[in-house]
Amino acid sequence: SETVGEVRTSLGYVAGKLRSDAANDGARLVPFGDGTALVLTEMYEDTRYETAIYYQDGALFEAYVNADELDFETASGDRLMEVTDFEMSFAQDDLLQLTATAKNGQSQTLHVALRAEQGGQN
Repeated sequence: SETVGEVRTSLGYVAGKLRSDAANDGARLVPFGDGTALVLTEMYEDTRYETAIYYQDGALFEAYVNADELDFETASGDRLMEVTDFEMSFAQDDLLQLTATAKNGQSQTLHVALRAEQGGQN
């Protein structure tokens, strides 16, 4: 169904971000709103950029900021896709657990192993 497809797409999107250069200087989970944001840090030249992915108001959002100028908490994120719920936690120090729930109540969980240098719980 379409809702299960959205769940798979949301999980795949976040997993892809974790495996991309956007996370080359670390991935961490931070409290955000009523839940948690996944924050990926990358250095480009002498500037630190952060990509934050978070669940809010029935959708997954992403904010990309120059971390030296702006906190992602104050940036307006781009709405990526609708999901009923999206939870992120560390199953282990180097293993991130992502769980997305569709409108029909079905949820899927994906575990993503982080590279050793990506950090962990902060």
